[in-house]
Amino acid sequence: MSEEQQQQHKKMTKAEERELKKQVKLELAESKKMEKEAKKALKAIEKSEKLAALHVLPALEHIVYFDITHANSRSNNTETNNIRENVIHHLQEIPQPYFEDVTYGPQWLKLKQAFDNALQKNDTPLLRIEKMAGRKYNYDFKFHFADGVTQNIEFKYNCSSLKKLPQFIQLNIKHDINAISYAEYFYDNFLDEYLSVDPSLPNPVEKLDKVKYLELITNTNHECHPFFQYLKTMLKTSAANYEKMCAISKRSIDSFLSKGPEIIDLQKLSYKFNESQSNKIFMMWDGEQFKIDQFTSEQLNVTQYEGIVNKNSIIVSSESGSKYKLLLAWKNYQGILNPAWYISLV
Repeated sequence: MSEEQQQQHKKMTKAEERELKKQVKLELAESKKMEKEAKKALKAIEKSEKLAALHVLPALEHIVYFDITHANSRSNNTETNNIRENVIHHLQEIPQPYFEDVTYGPQWLKLKQAFDNALQKNDTPLLRIEKMAGRKYNYDFKFHFADGVTQNIEFKYNCSSLKKLPQFIQLNIKHDINAISYAEYFYDNFLDEYLSVDPSLPNPVEKLDKVKYLELITNTNHECHPFFQYLKTMLKTSAANYEKMCAISKRSIDSFLSKGPEIIDLQKLSYKFNESQSNKIFMMWDGEQFKIDQFTSEQLNVTQYEGIVNKNSIIVSSESGSKYKLLLAWKNYQGILNPAWYISLV
C-alpha cells in the first residue's frame, strides 16, 4: 500500500471513529430517554394502583367495625381505622343490596341514616367524599357540596365530644413549642445515667455527639443509628434494666416540667393549634349517631400556663377558658426515641 493510500485509510478510520462515537452517544442518549420514560411509566402505574385502592368498596361485613359492642370493633389500630375510613369514603356509593342484607343490612341502614342526619344542617347536597391520603393532611376527608363549598373532615371513632378525645393532636419536639428543648435537656442531664444502667452489656457505645443526637431523636426506627440500637438492646435485656431506664426517663420529664412556665411558648402553641385545627370539622361516631364539632378561634388562642399534673403533664388554658392537657412522653420506648406532646381537652 502506497503512502498516499495509507493516509487515505487513516482518514477513513478517523471518520469511522468519529461516526462510531457519534452513534454511541446517540444510543446512550436514547437509553437514558428510555430509562426516564420507564421510570415515569412506573410512577404512573403506582399512582394508578393507589387511586384504585382508594375506590374499593368496603366488604359487606365491614359494617361491624362501627358497632362499639362488637369485639372486632374495639381495636383502634391502623388496619381497623382504615376499614372505617373506607366505609365513610364510600358511604354515598353503597349499593342497595348492602341495606337489604338480612345480617348486616340494619347496621348499614343505621349508619347511613345517622350520616344523612349529621349533614342536615347543610343547605346543599353532598356531591362526593374525597379521601385525603398521606401525612401532610391533618384531616381524613374533604366533603364536596353542590354549591361549591368544601369542608375538611376529621373522623373520630367511639367518641361523642372533643373533650372525650384521648388526644386531638400530637406534636414531636421538632414543632418547637418549647422555649427549652426537652431532648437537649435529657441529653445534658440524664443520658449519661441512662447509658450507665448496664455496664456489663457487651460492645458498649460512646455517647452520641449532641448535634447528631438532636438531629436523629425524632426518628421512629432504632436502626437509624447504632447508638439507639444499643439503647434498645439494653432496655430489653432484662426487667431490671427496663425498670431502671423507665424510672430515669420519667424522672427526667418530671424534672423538665418542674422548670415551670418558661418551658412552653404559648404563642407558638397557639399558632400550631390554629394551623392544624382551625380548618377542619370533627365528625365523631359514638355508636348511635355522628356528632359534629369544631374548635373556635377563642379556644385555639392559648393564653395561660396553669400548672403541672401527674409529674408528666402541664395544663394550659385558652382565651375561651378551655383547658388543655399536654402530656410529655416518649413514643418509641422510654428515653430512646421520639419524645412528643400528646394534647387533649380537659
